[in-house]
Amino acid sequence: DESPVSDNVSVDLQFFIARTTARKALADSTLIEAAKTLLTGYVETQRDHYRFYEVQLWLGDVALAEGDMLTADAAFNSLANSPWPDFQMSGKIGMARILLARDDLRGARQGFDEVVNTPVTDDASRRRRLEAMVGQARVMQLENDYPAAVEVLQQIIDETTADDTQIQAEAYLLQGTCYRSMD
Repeated sequence: DESPVSDNVSVDLQFFIARTTARKALADSTLIEAAKTLLTGYVETQRDHYRFYEVQLWLGDVALAEGDMLTADAAFNSLANSPWPDFQMSGKIGMARILLARDDLRGARQGFDEVVNTPVTDDASRRRRLEAMVGQARVMQLENDYPAAVEVLQQIIDETTADDTQIQAEAYLLQGTCYRSMD
């Protein structure tokens, strides 16, 4: 008979293994199936756990990286319908990324615009807004509207903090791609 403490430790350990595998899978596609299995197992057994929505975000990202739009859509829809604004914004960004992967630039742009226009109430929502702005700029770049994309990317770079390394990296790389395409 396990105590509640050991149950919580076990669930946290399951989470950390799934998250670590997901991080590795996003860099090494040979691990995607293992990550999806761990994440899906967590989602199916831990619906009431406080990390449920974080795992949904990882599951959506891994499924999208694999091209499994059905799983990604289910995960991001779950996030978009969560009770917390941060996860709602993440879910909407994920759904816009799915549309972008399907070459639905107009739909993706609308999804990113919706998140950008959501009021910023804390650091988490500020970060989600910046992520959505990167999505907007990516759509502009794909539409060959390089000057507009560069302008949005510069705004992102100006608004990020030193802790926003992933957003900064994406913005700088995309900005460089836009500049190169403008020549």
